[in-house]
Amino acid sequence: VGKYHFLGQILRLPQLTTATASVFVHRFYCVNSLKYFDRHDIACTAVFLAGKVEETPKKLQEVIFAYHRLRKGENGSPEELTEESASFWHAKDRILKYERVLLQALGFDLSIEHAYTHLLKAVQVIPCREYAKVAWNFLNDSYRTTVCLQFHPRVVAAAALYLSSKIEKGKLPQKHPDPEKEKEVRCASFSLRGASCLLRELRL
Repeated sequence: VGKYHFLGQILRLPQLTTATASVFVHRFYCVNSLKYFDRHDIACTAVFLAGKVEETPKKLQEVIFAYHRLRKGENGSPEELTEESASFWHAKDRILKYERVLLQALGFDLSIEHAYTHLLKAVQVIPCREYAKVAWNFLNDSYRTTVCLQFHPRVVAAAALYLSSKIEKGKLPQKHPDPEKEKEVRCASFSLRGASCLLRELRL
């Protein structure tokens, strides 16, 4: 599952793009079997497609060479890869083919709402910036699970923030210095407490 995370790092892709690739892979394998679709090829394809969706595109050859570099580190020294080699062209054909398969499996619905956005909004409403970094790391790890498919991103963000406050042995504020935002804080705090039911699902 973490293959595309390392691939994203090699390609220097933003975390948002890597998260989108993760969602694509999880959604794909909800309706397809690992028995028939190689996870390595789907991971490469998802990263390639996510780059275009999030407007951080990488050339196909960059993705192929980055993945070859990743596999080389895992398996020792496989054959050298060049743009003239048969392995390169086979990989290119597979990813282009799987891109169509992936798009069909996703129903051409490429719009992804991420929990990161909701976490940033929550931090703006509730004065709890000291928990934001830990919560952000929890969100990063959550994409290794299918939580992103099971729950609304707002709930996942709330659970991450709630969990981070527990890890830091702190307490989420119930009041805001600005009286006009008091109602927002109460609503947000209620949501955070309610999201604690997700902690088992997150398994973090």
